[in-house]
Amino acid sequence: MRMVTKIVILFLPVFLFAQEIMYEEYFTDGTPDNPWYAGFNENGAGKALTVKEMADNPSGDGWVGCMSTWREADTGNVAQSWSGNLEWTDYYAEANVYFPDMSKEGAMFVEYYAMEFRVDTAGNTAAYQFMATLDTNSFLSPRLRFRKRPVEAPASPITIMEWLADSIPGGLPMVPGWNKLAVKAKGNDFWFYFNDQELPGCPYQDTTTVTAHLDSGPIGFYAFKINFMGDATDTTYICVDDIIVKSVPTAIRDDEDAVRPESFVLLQNYPNPFNPTTTIRYVLREKSDVRLTIYDIMGKEVRTLINGAQQAGERTVTWNATDDAGKQVAPGVYFYKLFTKNGSQTRKMILLK
Repeated sequence: MRMVTKIVILFLPVFLFAQEIMYEEYFTDGTPDNPWYAGFNENGAGKALTVKEMADNPSGDGWVGCMSTWREADTGNVAQSWSGNLEWTDYYAEANVYFPDMSKEGAMFVEYYAMEFRVDTAGNTAAYQFMATLDTNSFLSPRLRFRKRPVEAPASPITIMEWLADSIPGGLPMVPGWNKLAVKAKGNDFWFYFNDQELPGCPYQDTTTVTAHLDSGPIGFYAFKINFMGDATDTTYICVDDIIVKSVPTAIRDDEDAVRPESFVLLQNYPNPFNPTTTIRYVLREKSDVRLTIYDIMGKEVRTLINGAQQAGERTVTWNATDDAGKQVAPGVYFYKLFTKNGSQTRKMILLK
């Protein structure tokens, strides 16, 4: 039996290494397990996450981390706090986040609650965000977002991707309560999970070209509330619990030389699954002849959407589930492939009935 085991391991193409727990925070016994620092603090008005009593929290010990957006020094409406290692690069992070009752607010209110990752801790703290807004009465309908608060302008977030309620597995909660947010960052690929369900289309990439990518940094939490009717003192709060950060499993592959090209990036279509239309995005780092072609599951060419020279930049194209002859195609699995002078990339999509 031992000889068979050795032979199997010898010919496995991938060797996986277990995830290592890098950080844990449970606010046990009313004290933080790790140091927490005030973010969004360029003028000294920021406040760090503190421990509060809260019944029926996920861990059951009655203690959570909490912070308010109230800033007495400047009547601001934002709160951010961070913790962890500034050298973290690739990691998985999860936390339980309490979403308060937002339904009582009017149409002119907006509230955001976010877990942040790869936080740049200088000044007003830049970061990537996995953000939720759940106010059913607001002009901004409930949704989740992947955003970046760029180093160049931390107070002006850029939305990279968003998921509306009907595209989220299990939907979005319409009552106050605890929900789990999780992210995985590996290089420029990002996966997002809401209540243990991976969101459609992952992984996503930071495709912004006018601001720097964030390559390392700790985790953080963020809350924001604004009343467009002008009450600057109106505030909200964010409570969190059971925060865990793990290393991302690495793998040694027999095709390790197949490095993902950086001269172009083909992104996941959205929505996916879809019916009747979907949008495909890609980014060219330099001018190139480009062909974007759709294939069925048997490898038969269905539709060529793009065929010609294009300048560098981000591109989007919509497919309406028709072939080159304009005929509607059958529901099922399809593949779209981007060809450039530097190689090709392929992704999968699903057309629903």
